[in-house]
Amino acid sequence: MKKTKSPIEEADFKELERLAVEEHVLKSSDDQLKREQNGDQDNANKHIWLAVKVISLLLCLGILIYQIPQLYSLAQQGKKSARSGSYSTDANTDQCIHNLWAISGQLQLGQHYENIPVCPLSDAPYIISSEGDLTTARCPNPDSHGFSAIQTSNVYPIPELIK
Repeated sequence: MKKTKSPIEEADFKELERLAVEEHVLKSSDDQLKREQNGDQDNANKHIWLAVKVISLLLCLGILIYQIPQLYSLAQQGKKSARSGSYSTDANTDQCIHNLWAISGQLQLGQHYENIPVCPLSDAPYIISSEGDLTTARCPNPDSHGFSAIQTSNVYPIPELIK
């Protein structure tokens, strides 16, 4: 036996069904709107990070471009002189100073040369003398370099040129 519904019950049922469908449609559209807003926010975040990266890259490139003249001048510089000061020296005097730097390093360590280097102009070995705690190394022929003395010591380790 089949039960029949009254028209009022059927109308109420249809109304409830219509309300459920409307609620479902509204809920789906709200969810979709939220997803679109989150997607827009994610895109905005991506654009912000992209802008930060581009600005950082441009800043680094700007600094590099600003430094190019100095980098170029460093690459173009020849071998620096072995000394600093106001005297103009030739390559042989620079080699003599270089040898005295090597001797000075040994003097600072308290070591002595077994094979003493020689002056590039006179081919004579450097003169090493000791007086108490002071050990001095001198060029054997400073006159050939145009100086009265070229020397270093364990107390004053920087080679000095005396006119």
